[in-house]
Amino acid sequence: MGQPPEGILRRLHQVHLRLSGNLDRAEPLPPPAGLQARLLPAADFVMTLLYSRSRAGSLRSVRITLATICLAAVVFLLAGALAVALTLNALAPLNLLLLLATLAAAAVSLAGAVLAAYGVLQRRTIRPAAGGR
Repeated sequence: MGQPPEGILRRLHQVHLRLSGNLDRAEPLPPPAGLQARLLPAADFVMTLLYSRSRAGSLRSVRITLATICLAAVVFLLAGALAVALTLNALAPLNLLLLLATLAAAAVSLAGAVLAAYGVLQRRTIRPAAGGR
């Protein structure tokens, strides 16, 4: 059993870089504009709350990985569904504790939406040619 061919190792390394968001790291990120610029402070705040802040200190200079975008979208959907379910249960007998839980779930859902939206906008800015296929 010998070493795998160098071509396979190179391809696996490229796949790893693409999935981790490190591909073409030498290229600087374009400055955020429009909606992306407006979402940047909120996305930075969410990453700080998650204790997942980058060494650079801001998402302005860091690429958001595909895994982070997907996880943020799942959090948005699940926490949003939980907020709706809690709202329906809290309004029938008007339970204030359930209303507070609803607000917390809605805040978590909003945080996931902000982070996912910023990541998608960032990826669209980085690879505009890929969207035109």
